[in-house]
Amino acid sequence: MKKLAIAKDLTLPVDAITQTFLVVGKRGSGKSNTAARLVEQFHHAGLPFVVLDPTDTWYGVRSSRDGSGPGLDNVYVFGGRKADLPLEATAGALIAEVLCEHRISMVLSVKHLSGRERSAFMVAFAMTLFQKWTGGPLHVVLEEAHELAPQMSGSRGNDQNTNNEAAMLGAFKRLWKLGRSSGIGGTAVTQRPASLSKDITTQSEILIAHRTIGPQDVKAIGEWVKYHGQHEQILGELPTLPTGEAFVWAPEFPSDKPIGLRRTTVLLRDTYDSASTPKVGEQRVEPKQLADVDIDRLRSKMAKTIEQAQANDPRELKRLLAQASKDAAVSTKRISELEGQISRTSSFAPSNEGKKEEVAALTDADRALLEKVATRLDEVRADARKTLDTIELVLATRVTEAVTGSLDGSRDRVKITLKAVDELLNAASVKQLLEKLNGLAVISTSPVARPAPQVPAKSASIRHVQTLSPKPQGVSAPAHGDVQLKKGARDILNALAARHPVPMKWSQLALLCGIKARGSTMSSYMSNLRTQGLISESGDDIGVTATGLDYFGDAGPAALQSKAELIAVWSRRLKKGARAILDDLDRRYPAYRSKDELSSDVLGIDAGGSTLSSYLSNLRVAGLIEEDGDGRVRLHSDLEGR
Repeated sequence: MKKLAIAKDLTLPVDAITQTFLVVGKRGSGKSNTAARLVEQFHHAGLPFVVLDPTDTWYGVRSSRDGSGPGLDNVYVFGGRKADLPLEATAGALIAEVLCEHRISMVLSVKHLSGRERSAFMVAFAMTLFQKWTGGPLHVVLEEAHELAPQMSGSRGNDQNTNNEAAMLGAFKRLWKLGRSSGIGGTAVTQRPASLSKDITTQSEILIAHRTIGPQDVKAIGEWVKYHGQHEQILGELPTLPTGEAFVWAPEFPSDKPIGLRRTTVLLRDTYDSASTPKVGEQRVEPKQLADVDIDRLRSKMAKTIEQAQANDPRELKRLLAQASKDAAVSTKRISELEGQISRTSSFAPSNEGKKEEVAALTDADRALLEKVATRLDEVRADARKTLDTIELVLATRVTEAVTGSLDGSRDRVKITLKAVDELLNAASVKQLLEKLNGLAVISTSPVARPAPQVPAKSASIRHVQTLSPKPQGVSAPAHGDVQLKKGARDILNALAARHPVPMKWSQLALLCGIKARGSTMSSYMSNLRTQGLISESGDDIGVTATGLDYFGDAGPAALQSKAELIAVWSRRLKKGARAILDDLDRRYPAYRSKDELSSDVLGIDAGGSTLSSYLSNLRVAGLIEEDGDGRVRLHSDLEGR
């Protein structure tokens, strides 16, 4: 069987194409040479690869080492200075489909795309590749991998940029963890391992570490080392490695005779090094010849795919988006009118001096109904916003299958939800309540006339009706400005602020605060926080806004800052067996534990029963554990960062 020649004393079997590699090193240490050497060997073995290139340097594989002759043949370059075909931001899914159907090697240069365009392209490409690759080997190279799969801190840039990066990271994490079952392997190349997602770092199966100097980057490599074995002595040698030398560590590959840990000098690449750093006064000599590719043949292959893409004409997608937006706008106008009507009833009338007037008081049932209306309004707005965001993502990524039907379905769901809200607002009980509110007055016992408070210029929310009645029990005094929060809402905000900048899940908050996750109480608290602009939501993730942090003033939240404190609080609300598992995973982090190990070593029960599944479900809902592609679990990496 053909071997992949990496160094004079190191060859890898061709099965390495489905492995995941992590190639790290500072600039000029030889990491780009190593990645190119791997790709060349795959190509010589007749195996396809695709390079995702934010640097526009990988076109060099098409030329010989000195640039005078051809390099690798039948490698198509999309985008960049040496493009065979242009690369557009909206073509991610299209190019992935071409790759899946024809299995050709590609270099995709995305340097010319903006950050948002690149994210959209990568999400569409990675998701389509994962869904449609039907078997056979393929190797995906992530150049400058920390740009494509960044370690998310929860506070990177504005919300939109954070969402874009999170979607891109999620797509690549899925490809890295689960792609092997379809024959997809990968190489993550980075000079900044500390900025690369921990999931990509620790779950790569083979490490090739060149000279690395930065303490944070050495520490990031140390996480891989601790996860895969105890050879931490190599960390001290990383800063002194000569250019071209590297530690190659494959603790489990090949399965019959693992390579283990080895220090070696990687062979020079055979193709042109277009990524080399020019010296002062030196002018880079561009390659004079690139290997030929048959563009007409590629266009012929792509014809059917392009035809399918054209069938999903963006003009039709935009029409559907406009219609969905119009539907949402009509209902939003109706909601605003009703909110304004309720708000107008909340203004105080000056009372006569020294007199009392009969008042129609709000009952507990009235307040409950108002909370129900308010919560439902928030839910429908969130649902409409999420649906429209989905449609915009489709437009941005130009997904090429069954798009129109999917969008129509989304639009119909928006209509159904908005209709339900309108029915609620038009119910007889709500109309009776509005009439009662119109008759409300204020009792005055003071001999001095009380001036009327200023009515806000902007239509007030339904929640402001609560100020007409005596302050309900369980409402805490505000710590910042005029913000009024119930005690439960304050507890939720405190938990989010203590965990900032890491977001939390709805289920985590409910467990931490001792509230039923999907009950009306939790919905009411979240509505209270959302209305005051104290929280931000992205999918299932909930975070605290700058306004939310300001709520606590100089004193700050009652912070649960450390991992140990967070685990201690959560543990009190977990089942006993779940607590034992959590304690074991905490001690062993970052190692994963199989379900058999947890059953026998931690719980002392037989594997395969429902008891273990119940405990793991308890931990999973709380967001305290994460799983790898083989079903093993460990403490969630977000907690380890506390």
